[in-house]
Amino acid sequence: MIQNLTAKMVVPKLFAVAAIIYVLFFLYIYYRHEKLRSLSLEWIERRNKPLFSLKRSGGMTRKDALPILLVTAIYAAVTFFNLGNTFSPQSFHRFEKNTPVVLELRRPEMIEEVQYFTGLFKGYNKRAYKLEFSADGKTWRSGMVQEWSKEQQKYLEIAQEGLPQDYSETFRWRSVKYLTHLMEPTQYLRLTPLYTPLEMGELSITVWNDPDNRQSGLRTLTADEIIFDAEAVKLFDEQHLVPERYDVLNSTHFDEIYHAYTAYEFIEGIYPYETTHPPLGKLITAAGIKLFGMTPFGWRFMPALFGVFMIPLLYILLKWMFGKTIVSVCGSLLFAFEFMHFVQTRISTIDVYCVFFILCMYLFMYRYITTDFNASFWKTNLPLILCGLSFGVGVAAKWQCAYAGAGLFLLFCIYQVRRADYCRRNERGFIPFFLGTAGVALASFILIPGVVYITCYIPYVMPNAPEGGFESMKEFIKALWEACKENQIKMYNYHSKLEATHNYAARWYQWLVDAKPILYYWNSVGADGTRGTLWAFTNPVTTWAGLGAIVACGFGLFLRRSHRALFILIAYLSQLVPWIPISRITFPYHYFPSMLFICVAIAYLFNRMIERSPKRGARHTIAFTAVSVFLFALFYPALSGTQVPAWYPDYLLRWLPYNWNF
Repeated sequence: MIQNLTAKMVVPKLFAVAAIIYVLFFLYIYYRHEKLRSLSLEWIERRNKPLFSLKRSGGMTRKDALPILLVTAIYAAVTFFNLGNTFSPQSFHRFEKNTPVVLELRRPEMIEEVQYFTGLFKGYNKRAYKLEFSADGKTWRSGMVQEWSKEQQKYLEIAQEGLPQDYSETFRWRSVKYLTHLMEPTQYLRLTPLYTPLEMGELSITVWNDPDNRQSGLRTLTADEIIFDAEAVKLFDEQHLVPERYDVLNSTHFDEIYHAYTAYEFIEGIYPYETTHPPLGKLITAAGIKLFGMTPFGWRFMPALFGVFMIPLLYILLKWMFGKTIVSVCGSLLFAFEFMHFVQTRISTIDVYCVFFILCMYLFMYRYITTDFNASFWKTNLPLILCGLSFGVGVAAKWQCAYAGAGLFLLFCIYQVRRADYCRRNERGFIPFFLGTAGVALASFILIPGVVYITCYIPYVMPNAPEGGFESMKEFIKALWEACKENQIKMYNYHSKLEATHNYAARWYQWLVDAKPILYYWNSVGADGTRGTLWAFTNPVTTWAGLGAIVACGFGLFLRRSHRALFILIAYLSQLVPWIPISRITFPYHYFPSMLFICVAIAYLFNRMIERSPKRGARHTIAFTAVSVFLFALFYPALSGTQVPAWYPDYLLRWLPYNWNF
């Protein structure tokens, strides 16, 4: 016992120490490659080089087709594997009144468990349905709870009165076990909604094989063994979908209970419950639900697809910045198998859309600031237009995208200063060009995105539309404007006045070192000793080396006038710095956009090492990428909710004490 405990404490720490040593070794190798002798010719040339004087290092060619397709295909296969079930109950019994549903069993049974799939709407204070049992259909009694999952212990008293259904339990399988061996056999069940409306997708009843012998095993009643009215048929029409137990593949988890739920409300024409973020992200998610139904795969499809789309976009950005296929491939792989990217794009939340559009913004902005000064007006400003549209669409998905605006504006201003200097030296007119560019920026960043943003609030207006519709377009636009304005006030008040606490909340300085992951899902199975967990955190090697890479970019900016280093620093800091003064509760996933530019910063190190020593630099680039991918494989169970023996996380994954409790 003592030896096992010691091993659990020591072995995971050895992995952490090995990772830290490797990160320090990698950064030392970079330093050896990058070190310039003071006052050398190269040092003097780089000190005198102006910012943004370089063109793009390279462009996409036919030779890039195979690498970009291969990297994207590999990640797509990994992310869509076990993304979620493609099936779950699709027909729901809606309780519109407090009229009970009475069920009669073909013969008296000793009921062990009742399992059910929740739908739209909720009860109050967890009380949703009252479940009663009877032997004769006249005298009714409530059940006595035998066992609940760990997360439900606090609802014990409520469960004795019936079945809960809150927003935290929507579109997931729930189960309650009963101490029926202390009662007489049951032949009748009565399910009464305590609040309406409520929806239940399926109801399953598990009984003992032999009512007189509790050791006889269990079986699930078929629909033919239950007598019910025609109105209750939807409670038993998809019994083949009832799982053995709740897990991450068949039910909602974490904030899916808000975002996937709201996406479905939009489809059903119901005024949304979750109004703390703009609606566009949920509308995008709704497209996946329309394609594949209100199933785990359906509500996770669009986030996963956008996560896949990020890979080729990042590849293009890295190719433009560094011009090397190996850097583009390895940098894309770093981000593809970055833990936060994998986890956040496989859950139906809106963060994935935020990061996707931030990537689009900086991709197009880089194209803009590296455009030749001799290019035509529209060729110069087309990337700026696309950047502005990405900004507007991103903000319509999540306000966090607005942080990127500060970085984009700074890059825009620096470029205008460089262009003005170029025009002065070449005796070309700058003011007319700048005024035209300012007009394009105004339309692209404010006017058109404003229209898109307001239009996204149509699902808020339609549920409350007058009977027969709006009398005129003017009346509709007024209602749309009022709905949008009202929700902006609600969102601002919610986020600015939020005083909630959370066991997995983490401050920005904890994000930097991967100190405190956040738990999304936990499922322990006692009999077979397995554990399924899903945590959101970052790849430790990428995170720790990334801090060194950001410092290296700082030196690259001030000592070598590197425009790439400046671009990376502005992009990274614009996503991190706004969180520093915020006092409200924050979580590790707020660092997700910054991890995008951490990977770009590490690609900057790859590029510098290869430039100084092509063969050795390439070897170290490939080695670092391989280590990052290996850690992804090692931590995969904790990133996907996969059931594994308890010894696996205990001995291999608990690198840091206290918070890494995988």
